[in-house]
Amino acid sequence: MPKWKAILGVAMAVGGLVMALNAFVSGPHAFGAGVAAVVSMCGAGALLVWAGVKVAHDSGDAVRVGFLRRLVRWGFIAIVVLLILLLSVVAFVGVQTFRNRGEAAISRMNGSELKLLSRLNQIKKGMSYDDTVSILGKPDRDASGLRPSWRVNGNPWNQVAVYFDGQGARNVRWMSIGRFGGGQGAGGRPGSTLDI
Repeated sequence: MPKWKAILGVAMAVGGLVMALNAFVSGPHAFGAGVAAVVSMCGAGALLVWAGVKVAHDSGDAVRVGFLRRLVRWGFIAIVVLLILLLSVVAFVGVQTFRNRGEAAISRMNGSELKLLSRLNQIKKGMSYDDTVSILGKPDRDASGLRPSWRVNGNPWNQVAVYFDGQGARNVRWMSIGRFGGGQGAGGRPGSTLDI
């Protein structure tokens, strides 16, 4: 196998694993990293098999060439099946997330989430960053003060984000992946409106 192809294939596989780990730890905002990881690992596997077929073909090893070609065929089928499964899971979770809004979202909340909801109702349009932090506590992720986010019960898949502009707080979004998602109005309910 040509050395550069093997090195490139291994580097792509390692990079894909690192991106997949980052996506898992970071939560829903890193979905793109997860997709990039899958593409990178599939590319690495294809590159390594292609290099193996080339070496086997050059050496005249017909049995090995046949095996590797079957491996490519079944590998392609496996990748297609995995992609269909992945898309099905993403579609199901997406429907569950965005279908449950308003009262349906509240009915899915536990006690600590209901307490957080009452604190979110205290945030008003134009409220300063410091006033918002005094209500919700220190954010888990600051994003330069323009979109701080808080993990609900430390869960990266259940987060609240407050969006700020030059006039202060603009809107609040709460998304619990697979459970509910939407905005928060002043005195309103999750999913009722995107404006405070």
